[in-house]
Amino acid sequence: MPNLLWLLSAAPSTHYEILGDVLEELVRAISEEVSIWGISWNTKLPGRSYEMHIWNGRGRLVGFQGNWSISQITEKVEHIWKLEGFQPDTILHSQSSWGKKLTRRWSRRFSAKVIPGFPFATTPPLYLAGGYSQDFLFSSDPSVVSLFVQREGAQEAAFLADLLALEKYQVIIVGTPKEATPLRSVEARFPSRVYLRLSSSWMDTALYLMRSEAVIAVGKPFGEEILIQVGRPWIAPAEHPLSAHAHATYDQIESIPALLRGALSRPAALTIEEFMQRLRGLIGWAKERDL
Repeated sequence: MPNLLWLLSAAPSTHYEILGDVLEELVRAISEEVSIWGISWNTKLPGRSYEMHIWNGRGRLVGFQGNWSISQITEKVEHIWKLEGFQPDTILHSQSSWGKKLTRRWSRRFSAKVIPGFPFATTPPLYLAGGYSQDFLFSSDPSVVSLFVQREGAQEAAFLADLLALEKYQVIIVGTPKEATPLRSVEARFPSRVYLRLSSSWMDTALYLMRSEAVIAVGKPFGEEILIQVGRPWIAPAEHPLSAHAHATYDQIESIPALLRGALSRPAALTIEEFMQRLRGLIGWAKERDL
């Protein structure tokens, strides 16, 4: 049974984002089978602190926030590892600069196998499980579209919501944009067609997405949300680094209504167990259960 280290792009303890909820759920599921440490770091939060989640004898998720240095994080983590007798055998690394630095250090020090890149190098790619079955609570409505808005995407999302409302779509706006004023303005212009559901929990957001014909990723900086399986096709900007995993892409906001009028293939939802099966095969561990 390997000791697994996952350097996360987000976690609930440091990021007020839906992606953090999904990643925490996956770390918790993995901890039922192997020893795992999940580590995240939000450099933009004030102060300097960290928060540790412990689920069982094998699962840890530590979130650093604020003014840490790489050396301070490594010293803190390696001290706890020494107390617990943990040594990583496999590292799932993130694309962040701090994640790359920690990967280099710990892969050399512990001779750990590094799984390159994210999403993982599998065919089809290893998406992030949403944690629900394929029997959806809602059938999608062809008149409903969800906009998944990044922090800097409020202006683009407001313009797109305006276009879609004029096309008679019902538009549900989710995500964590830095400003809400442009979105509130379009909601005021189309109160019966545009609905703001910003900063909702993952469970609530998933229910909104399941009702939609499609989910449209809007705004920079780009995140990994299009890897979250919600049973609905994702449409992403063509320049998105993960655009190859979207079901359709767009170069200009104005082209999206035409995309929606075309046929979009629908993905099968990936359950937690399916995620685990594919991760086992990727890392190559034998499934073991405590007797």
